[in-house]
Amino acid sequence: MARKLLVTLVPGFLIVVLGVAFPTAVQADDPPPGDPDPDLLCTANAPDVDYTYHSPCSWEDWGEFSAISSLLDINGYKETDQIADGTTLCGYGCCATINCPPPILTTMEVSVSAAELYTGEQATITVSGKDQYGNMVEDFSPECSAASGRIDKNTFTAGEETGETTITCTDPATGTSAAVNVNVIAKKELAEIVLTPTEAQVPAGGEQQFEAYGLDFSGDIFPIDPVWQAEAGAITNDGLYTAEGFDEGFEQGVIDITVIDQNTGMSAKAKVEVSYHLEEVSLEDRLDNCWAAIFGSILLAAGVFARQKKSIYSESWPF
Repeated sequence: MARKLLVTLVPGFLIVVLGVAFPTAVQADDPPPGDPDPDLLCTANAPDVDYTYHSPCSWEDWGEFSAISSLLDINGYKETDQIADGTTLCGYGCCATINCPPPILTTMEVSVSAAELYTGEQATITVSGKDQYGNMVEDFSPECSAASGRIDKNTFTAGEETGETTITCTDPATGTSAAVNVNVIAKKELAEIVLTPTEAQVPAGGEQQFEAYGLDFSGDIFPIDPVWQAEAGAITNDGLYTAEGFDEGFEQGVIDITVIDQNTGMSAKAKVEVSYHLEEVSLEDRLDNCWAAIFGSILLAAGVFARQKKSIYSESWPF
């Protein structure tokens, strides 16, 4: 700091003031060598930025904020400019080196290779992070978890639970975390084959129509390419089963009807009981039939009696 003579001219007077101190814009004779790091930038006058002052340097008459502001100004910087860590600023007979805070992970972003997955499908998880300076951080190890499904390293496998699920990744060292949502939907593929009826009774030589269709994991109809098989008898491509007749080596028993989807190999079975005669008649029907037979017999007997009586009268009457 230098002291100067201040002379003020006032009409009719000459006033001389001695000993007023002013800062001098003198560069330091031997500024310390700087070793700036262009990959580490910080706002020069931010509260968390430190400065290393180099001798000779005395700021006892200046506040530090004013000192740094002056150094920035004389070196052509604004207070909001980004300056590389290790940059040395000199001016007014003093030098100061900028010490930016070390970079630390402050923000994360999580993404998946597919935002919508079928149950059982997989997607790759990608996690990126930035430090307080907006630079990418490479050296961190996030831990990820999912509300449903399974995570193995950076691969997410959707579970059987459908709907939106959340994947959350956290950096244990800093506690920084981020999340992403994935929508899980049921597979559009064959889940099961429905065969109707599942049980049937067919007499020898009789027929039974079977129907088969597929369902996906949502319970919606799914097309199949069916092939029909029967242990005995015959079945058409449309599922019409015909039991063996008496003249075809008929054997009474229970056989399997099988339908197979040619595309997936998935199958379903039904049971068929084949017998000589399986007509079921209720007790009421049997009583009705019995009474009908009795009345029929009575009417038949009455008719015979009437004819015989008429014949007797005809033979005994003279005209």
